[in-house]
Amino acid sequence: MRPFPGKERAVILDHVGNCHRHGLPDDERAWSLDSKPRRQRKQDEDADPVKQCSECFAVHKPAPICPACGFVYPVKHREIEQVDGSLEEVKRVAREKAKAEQKSAKTLEDLQRIAAARGYSPRWAEHVHRARQSRQAEWRGQR
Repeated sequence: MRPFPGKERAVILDHVGNCHRHGLPDDERAWSLDSKPRRQRKQDEDADPVKQCSECFAVHKPAPICPACGFVYPVKHREIEQVDGSLEEVKRVAREKAKAEQKSAKTLEDLQRIAAARGYSPRWAEHVHRARQSRQAEWRGQR
């Protein structure tokens, strides 16, 4: 932000929650004057997390105390659950084999079989299939 000469503070009214999508105005950003197109980012990927005070509704960077009114946020205690299990080393060969298996699947049904064999959600197969279709559509549009 570029403050007016002699001014040190600002009041920013955000009526639509843009700070949750884009982060706070004083967050560091990587600006660029390059003409190459940037890839589209998800909303959560680009913006730093923000917190809204439940007492004064001020929006600020996450902190245990609200910097505007001094409200101390309650700490949420979580129970840590331990489960029995075994650690297994993931070998590069096994990972590459799994990638090759996924790459060789040509249809949604093939991907669904892989998902079932790996214990994945059926939505995984749909997601991979949809991503492939969009890449193919982009490739066809660029030729």
